[in-house]
Amino acid sequence: MTDKFLRKFSIPHNDALTANQINAQSAFPPIMNGTYDDAEYYNLVKNAAPEWREEIDDIYFGYPYYYELDGITRRYGDVMGVEASGGQLDYLFKIQDEFNIGISLTLNQEIHPVEIVMNEEIRNGFIEHIRKLYDRGLRTVTVGNIHLMSSGFLQEAFPEMMWKNTVNHNCATPQEMQNMYALGYTKILLDRSLNRNIAMLRKMSRLAKELGITTTLLVSESCISSCPFKREHDQIQPWIGGPKGNYWSTLGNLSCNAWKFKHRKWNSGSNNANASIFPRNGINCVWDKNPIYDKYHDLVDVFKYSGRLSYMSGDTPENAGFSWVYTAIDGTKIPAKCFADIYDTEVGFLSEWSALGQAQTDIVDPFLLITSDGKINQDVIDTFNNFEHPWKSDVGQKMVKALVNCKSECWDCHLCEATLDFKPIDSLISLGRTVSGYEYVDDDINNT
Repeated sequence: MTDKFLRKFSIPHNDALTANQINAQSAFPPIMNGTYDDAEYYNLVKNAAPEWREEIDDIYFGYPYYYELDGITRRYGDVMGVEASGGQLDYLFKIQDEFNIGISLTLNQEIHPVEIVMNEEIRNGFIEHIRKLYDRGLRTVTVGNIHLMSSGFLQEAFPEMMWKNTVNHNCATPQEMQNMYALGYTKILLDRSLNRNIAMLRKMSRLAKELGITTTLLVSESCISSCPFKREHDQIQPWIGGPKGNYWSTLGNLSCNAWKFKHRKWNSGSNNANASIFPRNGINCVWDKNPIYDKYHDLVDVFKYSGRLSYMSGDTPENAGFSWVYTAIDGTKIPAKCFADIYDTEVGFLSEWSALGQAQTDIVDPFLLITSDGKINQDVIDTFNNFEHPWKSDVGQKMVKALVNCKSECWDCHLCEATLDFKPIDSLISLGRTVSGYEYVDDDINNT
């Protein structure tokens, strides 16, 4: 593998435990998400190709802080409502020690109880919660609490720690980057809007290099641009897990379930959860081929992929290992041992490859894109060339080029709709709306 993709990607850990509560003022013991083997994720990393492991910058996970206040057990720190089990935590440190892949604690809750900063006993307990991991080798933490960062308590307690901000801080301009840096953040997670505003991304990149900041861009999450539900979604998510369901089985029916297009033409080709090859369904980066990807590569240090809510099955074959996998519209799956192989062959559309696919390492030449003896599999390339895909059309290519700098001004563009032969949609929020409010209806958005 060339150094081009060394430590280039940040990937999620599939945390096994989910919060077993609906009341934001109380916390009960978390529950296991079905059958799970604590070693499963570790084994997938161990069985992956060395080239895959070398491309991973860090693996981020949830491990919130539990404390008592006014006789009530409370939980603080995680926005997703899931966390690593104790066994998983041990294996995460094993991954870091054995494979030199950093692990990153995520404490990005959107609601910040004042006692975390102002109650000395609770604050010290929170610091000790981090210290237990720091003493084991943790050196990167995402902190969503701006007032806590401003206090300096964390920086004083952990002088070797790298501090990340959260994507919900919406760091979208050079001034906002300067502000985050002044607070003590040293690894800046940039705002999603920059996925489609490369002119501003260039300015951010120049400043980051001047300040010595490491930048990260969330290139795959599948949330729409400037979603009016986003803040409430992230505030609610930690408290809606367990047997009560999750956001998408409850309040999601009033929001993004309306525009995820599960039943729409062209949706089946996506390999990202809840995503679509209709780019307006999320503000993900859209990279078809190397020239578009290259526009971003030197401007950002690390590309981040979301997915901590993607639970593992518990029955993954022992010899399976992580690989990049492309899922075609017809269901054909193409594994590649590393992103470098994808880039070198330009098979598939780069942004549609999943970093957390799996390949059977006990099968001869499991990485179909490039075989174990280094030969390019021409049959795979020919198969992709024959795939039907709207991004290959003339209007699709015009769309891909426009998305780099479109700034998500969708109401005044409609290239995405034209690519998939949809009627123009000024706002995805309008889908499913009636005069009396919300009703989940099958809007006729197809031109054909």
